[in-house]
Amino acid sequence: MSAEIAHDRILNGLLKGFGGAVLPEEFESRLSKSIEIVVPPMRATELWPAIWALASILERQSRGLVFVNAGIAQAPFAPSPLGPRVKFIDRATPSDFKIAVATGTAGHPASTVVADAAAGRIAVGGLLSPASKPSPVECFALAGYLGFRALAALAGIPSYREDFASGILEIPVDAMALAESLQASPGYTCVGLGQVGQAMLALLYFLYHGDFGRRRLNLIDPDIFVSENQRTQILLAEQQPWLNAAKATYMEGLCRSWNAKALGESEAITWGWKRGSRPSIGLVGPHDFETRRMACAAKFDAMIECGVGTNFLQPRVSWHVLRGDAERWRGLFADREARSPEVAEANWVRALKASPGACGWVQFLGISATAPCLGVAAAALAMAQFSQSVSGGGTAGLWSQLLPLQRFALT
Repeated sequence: MSAEIAHDRILNGLLKGFGGAVLPEEFESRLSKSIEIVVPPMRATELWPAIWALASILERQSRGLVFVNAGIAQAPFAPSPLGPRVKFIDRATPSDFKIAVATGTAGHPASTVVADAAAGRIAVGGLLSPASKPSPVECFALAGYLGFRALAALAGIPSYREDFASGILEIPVDAMALAESLQASPGYTCVGLGQVGQAMLALLYFLYHGDFGRRRLNLIDPDIFVSENQRTQILLAEQQPWLNAAKATYMEGLCRSWNAKALGESEAITWGWKRGSRPSIGLVGPHDFETRRMACAAKFDAMIECGVGTNFLQPRVSWHVLRGDAERWRGLFADREARSPEVAEANWVRALKASPGACGWVQFLGISATAPCLGVAAAALAMAQFSQSVSGGGTAGLWSQLLPLQRFALT
């Protein structure tokens, strides 16, 4: 258990967020509940991106079974397979927590959350008019918010700024302009292939209906995949050969299965690195701010960037879309002072500190806590921003739900 405490980003975030007041074994028990996703069969096709993204999130954040009750026997198409703990069922089944998308009634039990997505909007706690179908952007936004809703419910995360929350959140996406922009794009350069990079690629997969039409994907990351990556990165399917593989090489093979002209580049970008002949739209989501600043100077025509916070009690995502000369905006990515969390003494803390050289404790403190729901929500909100014609950015809190977006223009 000590190795898992040190490296598991979800367990890590919960332990830090609660200050050690809840034991690791208790969080293990809380996260071992079963979850059912219910979607009316007549809406399963239009909501499939939300179903896949939400199931992918839940199987990583929880330890129990994830049931998909949507009138389908298996995944119709997906950027990567769902894991063996995701079960497609054809009738309601006993579960500890239920997420009812586009169905449900008022007065549902506390263990059920009703939600919906439509063009330009998502709802949590109620339904929307089915007249306007959502795009994959709204579907991913809904999956991200619901993913954190499930994590908060199971783990017992208290509400935050609940007075500002509402039942409906406007997602400012211009679906027609986005479709035209994607159709015209010859490809993308992806800097960083971790949680955020994979979420953006998965969203693009659905926006292109599973076929990139031989568009170019330059995939840049110097690292290899390690076992703990699977809990936060939604394209790393269980029982697939990604462990210890170079990120760029593995993702190249996966993206080629999407009919993309993919090229993996296992290199670290440095100051002076330029885009060159690579695609002019950059998808930027590395774990450090220095690489983001380097990307600003790389001469992209447009740069889509998003990031995720590390405080599970106040979960936050951010995004920027920088068009034209992005170098003048690299000051947006200033380093922030890292603060060590206050964690009460407990047996698990003493065990980590008692490891040789207190290595386990150092590793625990050094891990940036996160969950896949954050990356999925951030990717959706960044793509919504990209659908607009101007540079801009914003931040959003995922808990309580649904807190207003904080958006701003860049001129």
